[in-house]
Amino acid sequence: SMSSNQSLLERLDNKQFQKELEAFKKQKVERVATKTEIRKSYEVKQKSFVNQYAGLYFDRLMALRKDLAQVAKEKWPDVPQVKKLISIPEGRCVLLGTVFKESKLRPSVLEEYTKSRSERKNEEISKYVSEDDSLVIEDNHARIPLDFTGVTSEGKLPSVASLPTGIVLAVLGKNNTRNGEFVAEDIVFPGLPPVRENRKIPEDEQYVVLTS
Repeated sequence: SMSSNQSLLERLDNKQFQKELEAFKKQKVERVATKTEIRKSYEVKQKSFVNQYAGLYFDRLMALRKDLAQVAKEKWPDVPQVKKLISIPEGRCVLLGTVFKESKLRPSVLEEYTKSRSERKNEEISKYVSEDDSLVIEDNHARIPLDFTGVTSEGKLPSVASLPTGIVLAVLGKNNTRNGEFVAEDIVFPGLPPVRENRKIPEDEQYVVLTS
């Protein structure tokens, strides 16, 4: 209506309204600037290939090695444990280390760089796991290929697909001198640390935490 249009025009001419409008614009600009600053804080300023996952894997192995050795000793008390993978004795023994999965379908930076865009598009796949995957166990001295076709006392060994890179475990088996692979008979994991109850959790503060 004409009266409402007139009141709107009067409000636009009001100095207080103009001041509020300018303040709103300023706040909007500040919010955008804040979001931009937060986004920039996650941007990689300089690419570096010095930091690799190997250091993390070795630190994890060192942190879990003592507990892993104890679990392996309890399960196989009469089998010697190898301290360094660089020297594997004859006969049955236990290796302690970190699993690394050799995946032929895993993307390679060098191959993606050398291939054209059309070649990369035609090679798009839905998964990176295949029957050709293989496992190796490694420490900070050496890496040994694993043969996971054996059978444990409780049944079959876990599938290669079920063990991702970075898992710390102990492997019972024997070295195959013909092909250099370690024929696995059984495996154990270091297990979980004991639960510490620091405080009593109130009934109204119970949550489920999902972490990786």
